Amino acid sequence: MKKVLFIKNALMLTATAIILRLIGMFFRVWLADNIGAEGMGLYQVIFSVYVLASTFATSGISTAVTRIVTERLALGD
Repeated sequence: MKKVLFIKNALMLTATAIILRLIGMFFRVWLADNIGAEGMGLYQVIFSVYVLASTFATSGISTAVTRIVTERLALGD
């Protein structure tokens, strides 16, 4: 039963990721048409800085959640 649930969840996450990538692709095409080449260059620079800052801001959260969950599982909670 757990294996079927795992596969179902994996398929759902995969489908969602593909849909989000397609939406992102269409958004970039629309954005490029509206702001031009120079605007896209500025957007790329700003977006890369944003992603780097976002990575630093959220990097410890997944580790902390994983540690808390494993501690609870070890205690049988």
